[in-house]
Amino acid sequence: MRQRWGTLGASVEVQSFVPDVAKNHVSAFGDVSLNLLRGLSLNLGSNFEWVRDQISLPAEQATSEEVLVNQRQLATSYRYYVFFGVSYTFGSIFSPIVNPRFGG
Repeated sequence: MRQRWGTLGASVEVQSFVPDVAKNHVSAFGDVSLNLLRGLSLNLGSNFEWVRDQISLPAEQATSEEVLVNQRQLATSYRYYVFFGVSYTFGSIFSPIVNPRFGG
């Protein structure tokens, strides 16, 4: 959704392993960009995933050395991250006319 005050977005994605639907992966994402001043925006967002489809991981336990050097991945049931940032956009509103390489 795009408004005068900024933009707002959200999505949900569901994946499933066909022979066994209990092995699935659900991801939810949301972000917002607030226009603070002309060209200055505050960006916020987050993602959360429920993970139940790690079928390619070996059954035996990984040693701490294998995990530290990124040779083996540990099983998990969820992942998440949060981000924030500030962006500044500048230039002419007629940029495609001034420079035709920008147009599409």
